[in-house]
Amino acid sequence: MKTIKYKNKLNLNCGIIWFCKDIKDLGKDLDIVELNGYPHKIKNAKKQSSLILNLEISEEEIFNEIKKNVKYEINRCYKENVKATIYNSKELSNEKEELLNFKETYNKMYEEKNLSTRLDLKLVQKYIDNNLFYLTKSHMDEKTLSYHAYLSDGKETRLLYSCSTFRSEKEESALIARANKFLHWEDIKYFKSIKVKVYDFGGISSFENPNGIDKFKMAFGGEKIEYYNITFGKNLKGKLFVFATKIKKIFRRKH
Repeated sequence: MKTIKYKNKLNLNCGIIWFCKDIKDLGKDLDIVELNGYPHKIKNAKKQSSLILNLEISEEEIFNEIKKNVKYEINRCYKENVKATIYNSKELSNEKEELLNFKETYNKMYEEKNLSTRLDLKLVQKYIDNNLFYLTKSHMDEKTLSYHAYLSDGKETRLLYSCSTFRSEKEESALIARANKFLHWEDIKYFKSIKVKVYDFGGISSFENPNGIDKFKMAFGGEKIEYYNITFGKNLKGKLFVFATKIKKIFRRKH
């Protein structure tokens, strides 16, 4: 279990928790808990589906599970001299420019989709400070094509963010799409090499009616799983703050 501790604007003790297997393990010093990816059902928690790969089998076995057309595009990237660079948290502490480039690429992608999603770099820095964060990128001829960001506790790794650069030309767009598949494969090999056991694609919206991103992830094979996300107060002041926050969000939606 990994816990990111901080104090909020009311000086309450908060914890963002990942890779928790037993809710009984949660620290008693927290007022508010944001629990992510919990494997057991919790009342009022939001259920999420995902797809995981077993990294304890051989690299060949993992690659064989990938759909034929995706394997072709991955191999084509090697021929095109597409490269992958992977940074762990310690290395990212000295790569501020790379982090800013990642933020810019991420935000620009959502701007072009007319969505309000933006990268919280302060939260990313918390993950880096706690040695949880990994950033990977595909690139060719010094041009970045795509980024992936992960959280890992050394046993499991979960995709947290993914973004690609956009090009209007059809040929460049196809290259970026290939490079994104290539980067997933390079990431999988890297995490396997450092003894991570499980690779999590970070969520599937629907297995029954998959969207484009879902189909992309499902092309790598893997096992379907479900887990739960919830934010709750552990004591009276924490519960009051969480309740007030929910009411505030409802009010904003109505107005």
